[in-house]
Amino acid sequence: MVPESERHVAFAHWLRGIAALTVLLHHYLTFLYSPLEGVANAINMLPAVPLGHSFVRLLARWQTMFEPLALDPRMWGNIGVGLFFLISGFVIPFSVARNTRRGFLLGRLIRLWPTYAVSLATVLLMLLLAAHRSGWPLRWDGWDIIRHLLLVQDITNGSTLDLVSWSLAVEVAFYLFCALIAPQLRGEAVVPLVILAFFSAVLATSLPFFVWSREGLPLVVLARYLSLLPYLLIGTLLYFHYRGLVGTGRLIGYAAALFFLFIGSRSLIDMGQPRLLALDAAYLYALLLFTLAYALRDRIALLPLWFALPFDGLAAISYPLYIVHAIHGYVLINLLCEWNIPLLAIVSIATAWSLCVATALHWLVERPTHAWARRVMARYQVVPPQPRYAAG
Repeated sequence: MVPESERHVAFAHWLRGIAALTVLLHHYLTFLYSPLEGVANAINMLPAVPLGHSFVRLLARWQTMFEPLALDPRMWGNIGVGLFFLISGFVIPFSVARNTRRGFLLGRLIRLWPTYAVSLATVLLMLLLAAHRSGWPLRWDGWDIIRHLLLVQDITNGSTLDLVSWSLAVEVAFYLFCALIAPQLRGEAVVPLVILAFFSAVLATSLPFFVWSREGLPLVVLARYLSLLPYLLIGTLLYFHYRGLVGTGRLIGYAAALFFLFIGSRSLIDMGQPRLLALDAAYLYALLLFTLAYALRDRIALLPLWFALPFDGLAAISYPLYIVHAIHGYVLINLLCEWNIPLLAIVSIATAWSLCVATALHWLVERPTHAWARRVMARYQVVPPQPRYAAG
């Protein structure tokens, strides 16, 4: 449940659950009608989905229906990822304002790393099961596990075992950035953030020009991280608006500028490669959904308990669910397809399984470590600034 003291930002809490569920359903449904070679390589199994099944053909028709809206169903997951980035941009400054740099970073480390490590262990177990079932050799070793635990798998040109932790690495980079600019966040400085977003976009578009060989690919990864910073900072602009530090007109102008910086820098980084309009559209739809929820935040906070409970539950397990769902679901879907179980039942079983695993991880790992993080952060608290007014 959302604590009473945080009901004013309940919309952001509940959007976490919606984002996680969106990514899960995107991955599972896309795997049914458009299994990717990379997924087969990731789970060490050939896709067993019957592509001629009526349910698979229905999913393919959905794709055709949504194409006029520039919303390819194969990109739906990016709506959830975009929501996660905007949520972080909005809520992380609250934590930075309440704690010293050390307290903030220690709190983030304790809250995130143990849950990720145990979740990754369950992912590795599923990959072992898949390798045993298919008879294929494992495609990862101890060094790959270490790279994942350090969240440097992308920057070291490695494949992602869990298929999702690239976004967690982006989040961690954003935490470090927020710790670096903590005085600006506490000092209620809006314009410097916009300037920093501009320079991050410029740097993002410049770095790939220094890549002449495969050894330079970490610079491309870093450039993609930097290109996402303006998008994350749109959430931070909404934080400033919430605190009454920027008016609605300036908010719209700044947010539009940051979004175009994000899209522009991403396009320049991928120069020479096919650029999917649906990818940009997915991030735009995420922004529109987040903005709508923010505009309705007071009404959302007053929703009755019976209505709020499912959203609270999803939000509570959203972090471990996001980490485990891809590999757990792909392996389970593939195994169940071999047993000729109806596809709709397969998706339901895989979803229920991932929800149960995430719930267990939440209660056994995430809740205790969150309590530990709160105790640690309590030693490094500072007096947070009070909002001037509730910006409407």
